[in-house]
Amino acid sequence: MEPVSYLMMYGNFVAGFTYYLLVKKDLTAENIHEVLAERFTQRAARRAGIDLEKQSEMLEEIEELRAIIEAY
Repeated sequence: MEPVSYLMMYGNFVAGFTYYLLVKKDLTAENIHEVLAERFTQRAARRAGIDLEKQSEMLEEIEELRAIIEAY
C-alpha cells in the first residue's frame, strides 16, 4: 500500500509542478478554467480563420475612436 501511496503523491506533485511551469500560474480551479477557456477560444478562432491579434488591435482602435467622438 505504501508504494502506491508514494507513487500517487509523486505523480500529483509532478503534474502540478508541470502545470505551473507551463502556465506560470498557481494551480487553482479559477486559473485552470481561465487557461482552458483561453485555449478553446484560440483553437476556435484558428479553425474559423480569425486573427485574434488583429482583432484586439481593431478593438483598441474602436475604443480610441469612440473616445474621440465622445469628446466632441
